[in-house]
Amino acid sequence: NGLPINDRATIWTYNFDNVYNDVFIASPWSSAFGQAHVLQAFVKAYNDTKDPKYLKLARKAAWAFDVPIEQGGFKSTLEGDIFFEEVPRPPAPHILNGHMIGTIALIEAGRSLADPEIEALGMKGVLTLKHHLWLYDTGYWSRYDLNPRKFEIPIRLVPLDSRSAAGFQLDAVSVLDPSSGKAVRLDV
Repeated sequence: NGLPINDRATIWTYNFDNVYNDVFIASPWSSAFGQAHVLQAFVKAYNDTKDPKYLKLARKAAWAFDVPIEQGGFKSTLEGDIFFEEVPRPPAPHILNGHMIGTIALIEAGRSLADPEIEALGMKGVLTLKHHLWLYDTGYWSRYDLNPRKFEIPIRLVPLDSRSAAGFQLDAVSVLDPSSGKAVRLDV
């Protein structure tokens, strides 16, 4: 089931916490990446069945991309251009694949549903790529996001069951480099 965020837009959420680098978002959370797949599924369902409920759901899924992240949607800005956030929380990390899959899904949905407004929203995502894709080019690889690199990476350890949680203590963590086989012990 989707969660309405305004009269025009609905989001679908994940029911687990998400952590990478220093970015944390608690459950339930939504994502431009996941929402793009939801949008594509509703467009396909509508095209296959012509059931108007799927058309309505597809449009609600699409318009969540036009709602600012501060209001529960996926839209942030990158130097004045619209960016669709895979992890929609400030400060926006600008994850490239979430933006690109959202952009493609919006364009395809707009064309398939003959909705020029949805297609135009997707084309704003293309404009963002034209202006800013170079920021992800390292010269030999691409960056995942524009979140500054951190030298401290949070690690979350969760006991397997509540019985072991009561006496759970940790004093060190070993990090293994699989290419060299060397381990570094970190006291915590």
